Amino acid sequence: VASLPGDHPYKLVAPTVEQSVTTLITLAPTAGPTTYGDSVTFTATVDPVPTGGTVQFKNGGNSLGTPVAVDTGTGVATYTTSTLGATTHAITAEYSGSQNYGSSTTAASISQVVNKAGLTVTAQYLLRLVNTANPDPLPYLITGFKNGQTPGTSGVTGTPALGTTAVLASPVGDYPITCAVGDLAASNYNFTSFVGATLTVVDGFVAVTNPSFEAGTPEGVADWPGP
Repeated sequence: VASLPGDHPYKLVAPTVEQSVTTLITLAPTAGPTTYGDSVTFTATVDPVPTGGTVQFKNGGNSLGTPVAVDTGTGVATYTTSTLGATTHAITAEYSGSQNYGSSTTAASISQVVNKAGLTVTAQYLLRLVNTANPDPLPYLITGFKNGQTPGTSGVTGTPALGTTAVLASPVGDYPITCAVGDLAASNYNFTSFVGATLTVVDGFVAVTNPSFEAGTPEGVADWPGP
């Protein structure tokens, strides 16, 4: 107790300093390997349950999306994505801290395996006149892309190997078109299905009712006038 002349005695009190609460953040294992384009959800839990803050999920050293708010009732934060590439990923999480809750980082990463998705390569049906060269290259269609991708944005390179037994002098008739992988390649896709087609050689007028015939109208019917 101290006093000054003419004043009442007073007591000096040291300010109270709140201690920072040490937190621990952990990542739950996922259900297992996924396929490119499938959603996977990562779940982090902060203990003890904090009064706020965010969690930044990371793939190696790269951030996955933006920080996710921690549920102040459970200490849980989740992040869902379908864009992880086809490889093995090391996922970690970092808690930002909040008020008197300290920041923390997962002690170890969890491994997330993403397998390649499958694509289908389909040869297209063709119609030509006798003594007319086959189209070169033979047309084809690739389907099964994920995440809204197209052939131009999917990273697919190369072309399939397409062939037919029809030659310039082949008479009127149907000839098979075969389809194989050729030099197609992609980091996130495998080429798992190949569908052949038919090249039809005609002489004069013909009506075609095959709905997959390339030169057909939307109803699948085309008229080929003779020379």
